[in-house]
Amino acid sequence: MYARATATTPVAALRGNVTSHRRRHLSKRVWLPIRPEPTGYGTPNTPRRLLHANDASTTSNQRPRNPAATIFATNEDRKRMNAGQSMEVTGLFDKQAEIYVKGRPTYPKEWYSMLAALTPQHSLAWDVGTGNGQATVGLLEHYDQVVASDISDAQLKYAIQHPRVRYIHTPASISDDEMVNLIGGGQENSVDLVTVAAAIHWFDLPRFYSLVKRLLRQPGGIIAVWCYNGMVVSPDFDLVMKRLHESCLPFWDPRTKYAWGGYTTLPFPFESVGLGREGEPITLEIPKELSFQGFERMLRSFSAVATAKDRGADLLSEDVIKELHRAWGAHDLVRTVTYKAFMLVGRL
Repeated sequence: MYARATATTPVAALRGNVTSHRRRHLSKRVWLPIRPEPTGYGTPNTPRRLLHANDASTTSNQRPRNPAATIFATNEDRKRMNAGQSMEVTGLFDKQAEIYVKGRPTYPKEWYSMLAALTPQHSLAWDVGTGNGQATVGLLEHYDQVVASDISDAQLKYAIQHPRVRYIHTPASISDDEMVNLIGGGQENSVDLVTVAAAIHWFDLPRFYSLVKRLLRQPGGIIAVWCYNGMVVSPDFDLVMKRLHESCLPFWDPRTKYAWGGYTTLPFPFESVGLGREGEPITLEIPKELSFQGFERMLRSFSAVATAKDRGADLLSEDVIKELHRAWGAHDLVRTVTYKAFMLVGRL
């Protein structure tokens, strides 16, 4: 399903000739798809949403009364606000912030080399909806400074620290101009690479894309969005996971539809650079070595698990964990978990 090849050959074929300056970023080998693959049965990553209407640090009386002030809240969110309904998405990810940092995968180094080769300058990268910084740390090898933003202050408290990473809490009431000040130091046309790892399906896309177009460097700036929605361990284990997945279905937020669809329906109004285009993301894999304990942590970080618990349902009951454990094997057995991922990359 996947062909392993040196990046300087297939990647160059996808996006044209690579300059010698860029080739230094492509010395490692990367996984590239040779044909599209259908999405897996597994559970999609359902991350915290950026600048949602309910800032975790804000009480209901302090929330902005003007729905338009919620930068990346969707129209449906604004209807709920007008109806006096509380927004709980941010709280979902606050609840499992500590589990999230230990349970969620980081991403292959080769991905960052591939993306860095596309940007002529390497001064500033912006990781949006960063959570605990799973994608942020990989950018440091290629960019002088990384700004990482998230609405969830609880998630940021567990973020992976580094002197060249500046984490920013972006509450719901922040304006576009304030975002430009925070991310680009007041300068538009200043960001070389924008990344969104497993989060863009939560955003108000027109509003977010408008901000990206203000901040992205022209020419040369790149935006890359990716996610994963399935996993493969072994035939026996995958059958058990399929049953767990089916029990999770009533508890997934409808906004995860883009992730379930492998971003094939995600609006992406950017020029293709040869790594996917609107409606046609490239498919990738994220291989991870995990013990059963590590895999269980990953499951407990899912928002559907937290939602079900709030509604009185335990999706990871003792019996379910025992069944998963039997299919996994010995408690100390380390298995390869392959996450099925997809990515879109574009420029203005």
